[in-house]
Amino acid sequence: MASMVMIRTEILARLEEEKIDGCLIGEYSVTKASRINFKTTLEQAQELGAIKQAVDTTALRKLHQKGIKIPGTEITIYLSVRRISQDEQEK
Repeated sequence: MASMVMIRTEILARLEEEKIDGCLIGEYSVTKASRINFKTTLEQAQELGAIKQAVDTTALRKLHQKGIKIPGTEITIYLSVRRISQDEQEK
């Protein structure tokens, strides 16, 4: 597990250094991705007008993209590695 963390950290650092979001390595696509997690309470979401029956994460995501600070927001950066098809390799 420690080796996996070290490899992920190194790949992310190289992608940052080269100012790219991804690359092809052999038959694999390695992409830097991010995920936004909202740990916003119902009361906070209601104040922002982001309530359906539960917290409306689509509304929160739009507000976040406009630069509005959302309490309880976390952004997770991770690598997405997937094998690419022969058709994608030929493009």
